[in-house]
Amino acid sequence: MSERMQMYINGRWSAAKSGKTLGILNPATEEILLDVPYGAREDVLEAVEAAGAAFKTWSRTTAYERATILKKVADLIRERTEQLALQLTQEQGKTLPESR
Repeated sequence: MSERMQMYINGRWSAAKSGKTLGILNPATEEILLDVPYGAREDVLEAVEAAGAAFKTWSRTTAYERATILKKVADLIRERTEQLALQLTQEQGKTLPESR
């Protein structure tokens, strides 16, 4: 059974406007791990517009504020290393040590 994911655009989670999805396969078992939104032009245009608007705010943050935010992102990735490594292994067929 696969999990359904959504896209994060402009501060909210949503499906592709078309409703289409794409199954991500485990290459070892050919099992569908999850379904991801199959975004199209409309989804891309919305994401680009949102990114442009967000950049206006981001560009006004100080280097110190940006560093604080990016450090938090790095901390979250480190906290989830094992979960992320397992997902990479299942999705790409890498060995677990390589995924880590």
